[in-house]
Amino acid sequence: SKGLSGGTTVSSTMVACNRAGIQVFVTGGIGGVHRGGESTLDISADLSELGRTPVAVISAGVKSILDIGRTLEFLETEGVCVAAFGDSQDFPSFFTSRSGHHAPWRVANASDAAAMIASRNALHLDSGILIAVPIPKEFEADGESVERAIELAAQEAKDAGITGNAVTPYILNRVNEVTGGASLRSNVALIKNNAVVGSDIAVALAELERKSKRANFFKVASSPAATGQPVVIGGSVVDLVVGVNERIQMNGQTHGGRIRTSFGGVARNVADCMTRLSGDASVRLVSAVGWDRHGDALLAHNPAMDMSGVERTRHAATATYCTVLDQNGDCVFGVGDMAIHEEIDVKQIQRNERHILSAPMVILDGNLPVDTISYTLGMCRDRKIPVWYETTDIRKAVKPFLSDSWQGLAGISPNLAELRAICQVVAPSSDAESFLASRAKEDPIQESIRLAMALVPHIRVILVTLGPLGALLVEHSPSHQSKSQVTIVHYPARKHASVASVSGAGDCLTGAMLCGMLRGLSWDHCLAAGLEAAQLSLASSDTVPATLGPDCFSARIPMPPRRVFLS
Repeated sequence: SKGLSGGTTVSSTMVACNRAGIQVFVTGGIGGVHRGGESTLDISADLSELGRTPVAVISAGVKSILDIGRTLEFLETEGVCVAAFGDSQDFPSFFTSRSGHHAPWRVANASDAAAMIASRNALHLDSGILIAVPIPKEFEADGESVERAIELAAQEAKDAGITGNAVTPYILNRVNEVTGGASLRSNVALIKNNAVVGSDIAVALAELERKSKRANFFKVASSPAATGQPVVIGGSVVDLVVGVNERIQMNGQTHGGRIRTSFGGVARNVADCMTRLSGDASVRLVSAVGWDRHGDALLAHNPAMDMSGVERTRHAATATYCTVLDQNGDCVFGVGDMAIHEEIDVKQIQRNERHILSAPMVILDGNLPVDTISYTLGMCRDRKIPVWYETTDIRKAVKPFLSDSWQGLAGISPNLAELRAICQVVAPSSDAESFLASRAKEDPIQESIRLAMALVPHIRVILVTLGPLGALLVEHSPSHQSKSQVTIVHYPARKHASVASVSGAGDCLTGAMLCGMLRGLSWDHCLAAGLEAAQLSLASSDTVPATLGPDCFSARIPMPPRRVFLS
């Protein structure tokens, strides 16, 4: 409360770790029941915290200045899983590998320890785990001399009438004197060893959880039915991009600039991006184009894409969109001839049903008619095929949310304005009014978190694209740790020297991220690839640049992401 600095005990560190979502932490030794504790009740808070906080503590056991037997009994009473690490079930006493007591359990290696922690999480237990690591053998000789010195110092303290919290400092100082510094050498050695073991356990646990998260999100990924390609359904558009070189004046004057043609449409962009990152025709695009030159050009672009799901029609022209960019490359407004998207109807979905039902994932964009979105979501929900929704723009973002079908979505990727629009549809009107009232003064990241929290009970993953602020990932993990947990990660954007166009950057971010998810990569790895793809798009006049390739998956997060875990 006074803002002072200080050290933390094992118990307070456990509280901090649990709040931050850290499941494994390393220390030297934990506190315990002091000698004579059955009379004095001098018992460390570390033991009771282990009984109520789901964190795994890696230590070298308990110092022999404590009552090790009663410490183990107390931990058993508190429901704490205690395991020795390595080949022996002997419980270590900090400076020696054998205290004369046995641990209730043993884990042979880091993988066994990680599996035990994962099992605790799956059982939704609130208690911690203590893993006791013996001191390295090469330092055990020093350790035995330290133990003799501890017994001597403990007796001296008793004879001198030293009691209470003065006992431990006296014994430790006296032991250091008697051993000529050997206790310090052993202490450093066992802490380094604990750190190595703890790191190995944390890595093994992260790998187990990565596999578990992939299995949970892509429930059909390993089933015989999910042997096909990812299917992307939505708009294909010819973009006319008007880049203005000066400040735009809304007075009817002519502005200097450049006009160029490129290929867009959210679904087409995502499929194009995923194809370039995969290096083959591993993504199927379901869309519609007209019998015109624009349609010819779209079908000829990126011959590696699987366009067999794109149908041609004479009832409408190929979708065309004209966007006006200001001198900074930001979109001021756009005008679109998008009538052809109404041709992507339920019948076309039915004609592609075989491919959709064998897909590991389906991606929809907001260009589709509401009926087509609802029908596809229902089909995929029945077969447990995860569906990702690309929100497209502020008006189209709400389409799935006009009925209950949106609760079948696995993930969405709106920007902040689109997320606001979605929440105004999903939330009661009073809540929607508060959204609008607060947004002017609220930090964009904090607002994104607040709005996303209204959706995560139903939508597993929400990726909020924040332009120059990067991206915010909000993930609901229903089986993680002892309670349902929401993980929130802010990924800062990469710094870029110049921007050619912002059109397509969000689609490339999403496409690369989804491609990584289908590969079973970690969220950090997926978002690193997504941010790299977005960076390449920003630097190019093409929405999906030809420079995109599998090497995007070699990218790393430009700045450490900020994580928050909410139970």
